[in-house]
Amino acid sequence: MPRYGLLTYETANLGDDVQSLAARQYLPRVDELVNRDALGRSAEGDPLTMIMNGWWLQNHADWPPPERISPLYVAFHAAKHARKSLTSEASLNHLRAHAPVGCRDQKTLELLEGCGVEAYKSACLTLTLRRPDPGASRRGTVFCDPFGHDVKYRFHRKGEAKYEAWLKQLGRGRNFDDATHLTNEIDPTMPAERRYALAEEHLARFANAELVVTCRIHCALPCLAFGTPVLFLIPRRGSDMFLGGLVGWLRWRLRGNALSDKRFPGLVDLMHHRRLQDVESGTAAPFDFDQPPANPVPIEPIAGPLRERCEAFIAAAEASSEA
Repeated sequence: MPRYGLLTYETANLGDDVQSLAARQYLPRVDELVNRDALGRSAEGDPLTMIMNGWWLQNHADWPPPERISPLYVAFHAAKHARKSLTSEASLNHLRAHAPVGCRDQKTLELLEGCGVEAYKSACLTLTLRRPDPGASRRGTVFCDPFGHDVKYRFHRKGEAKYEAWLKQLGRGRNFDDATHLTNEIDPTMPAERRYALAEEHLARFANAELVVTCRIHCALPCLAFGTPVLFLIPRRGSDMFLGGLVGWLRWRLRGNALSDKRFPGLVDLMHHRRLQDVESGTAAPFDFDQPPANPVPIEPIAGPLRERCEAFIAAAEASSEA
């Protein structure tokens, strides 16, 4: 009988756990948790079958994964600072052995193909999440970190009233006092099971909302999967929760306010979106919060093939154990 692993994290971002829940839906069971950024801790043990999606190579030292892990690489995104580690001989040999690699974004796809690794564009696995109760009624607006990546917001909390005013302007004067407010920022020491449970709670809110407003890509993409209307606020250049975001913000101040996050091009075309700089300047097109428009792109043509690939991978693992 195959043993199945699931990724866990020691990060401050609950979006990582949302990606694990997207993988978990395909697993017959979870036999072992594997820390994405400390793969060396999992070097010993029985063979594991894993769906390896998400943002990789935050920690270069623990790449590639241990040989005991049999991976399916889908929705794979490499950290932008990890090019050297990703293209090392050991890394490329590993990826070629487990190709094709499904890439979440065009940049990762081009990098791997340029190194002779068979790869394809898979989009994000969170697009394959299913609404728990398709017949449930929808209620209310949910804000999940609508400006959470923005440096000015994060370091100058006294500006919150101004941000609320911007939203009212975007929403044609609508009052959001009755909205639900969530955050994906968590204590990085939170135990894995609590992280998963909290991610499930957030997903349940998204699944039954009338509208979700967020700057978090792993809030927005599940909404597309659930058919929940979503308004994605595109952060400024380099706006991030870590030190790298502060460096990026300084570059933004020196070179101009432009979009640079490689995760967003292509993905934002799937949803209604506004640029934060346009919201701030008052030039963003109004958005109807009372009757939010349906999401602009059908998701099933994207999610269907990705879902089938994951199901086939698990079916093959189960069949091999019975042979």
